[in-house]
Amino acid sequence: ITTKNIPEIAQEDIVCYKIYILIGDELLSPYQGSPAPTINKVTNTLLDRAYLSNYRAAYMISKGFHSFKYLDDLKNELDFWQSFDIKIFRCIIPKGTKYYEGKFGDFPSYCSQSIILKETINIE
Repeated sequence: ITTKNIPEIAQEDIVCYKIYILIGDELLSPYQGSPAPTINKVTNTLLDRAYLSNYRAAYMISKGFHSFKYLDDLKNELDFWQSFDIKIFRCIIPKGTKYYEGKFGDFPSYCSQSIILKETINIE
């Protein structure tokens, strides 16, 4: 959810964090079921928003790469996915990418047109 009605443009690379679940031998995004991008490759997708509420002047970003701003916030979501084989990635929203900054629940988050999966993060 964001209050921005137009996306920002990344002035520099932005570090973020993303969850994927392993189903069989395929990594999928947990909410949309989209296949994970190839590691270390810029991947693009549609970026789109829908008007959510006149009262709050808020928008729901329905399409794009959703990610968490902070790793600790992503960790708070892990209990929900505990029955799955979870993979967590440190990612980059590349400089020049259109993106929205907002909230996923209570957590600062991004939704971007492009992303690069950099490395898997092990959480014990």
